[in-house]
Amino acid sequence: MKKMQERLSHMYPPKIYWAIVVCLVASVPVILLLSHLGYASVANWIVIIAGMFLADILLMTFTKHGMNFVAASVLALAITIIIAAVLIFYIMSSNNL
Repeated sequence: MKKMQERLSHMYPPKIYWAIVVCLVASVPVILLLSHLGYASVANWIVIIAGMFLADILLMTFTKHGMNFVAASVLALAITIIIAAVLIFYIMSSNNL
């Protein structure tokens, strides 16, 4: 388990890590703009792809700080599903779908 924690803590270099975080943060206004312009299917795909990156970043962050790998996986997946569900519900309700 210690070996996996060590491997996950160096999975991304810091510059790549922060680039992914900035892209995730920047994707939220793009998703909201696309949903209001009527491109709900594109916005949903962006939510799903961003959710995969979010789960990966959360898993890496939780294990880097010493959390058990299984617990970190479940927590990262739960947070990602909640955020994705809220965004997809908002997209669908703003387009009356």
